[in-house]
Amino acid sequence: MKNKLGISAVIIIIVAGVWYAIDQSRQVNIPDNNINQESAEVQSPAETVFSYEGREGVDAMTLLKEKYAVETEEFGEGLGEFVTKIEGQGYLANEFWGFFVNGETANVGASNYITKDGDIIEWKIEKIGDY
Repeated sequence: MKNKLGISAVIIIIVAGVWYAIDQSRQVNIPDNNINQESAEVQSPAETVFSYEGREGVDAMTLLKEKYAVETEEFGEGLGEFVTKIEGQGYLANEFWGFFVNGETANVGASNYITKDGDIIEWKIEKIGDY
């Protein structure tokens, strides 16, 4: 019993260390606010939406990578790829790239969502806990 407890503690420490290392290695790329010279509107990078139409039988991640420059992190079988940047735009530590289908938060990962003709796929930066 004592040996199992020790092994469990070591595993927890290793997992926490890996998570911390991944979190520290992410480079957040926040572009300067773009100012439209004609109307002087400030566009926040957090309001950026990347969207595309679904294509029958093709998963949303494949279509995202066809249309945009995308960086991902692989978290293994069952968890799949996690989008870290789209067109060079990253997110803050308390944010993530949210994946939406037809205006609704997707209930599966982008690699597992097989799109249909007419689907509207959107990616927006979301705050953790706000969805």
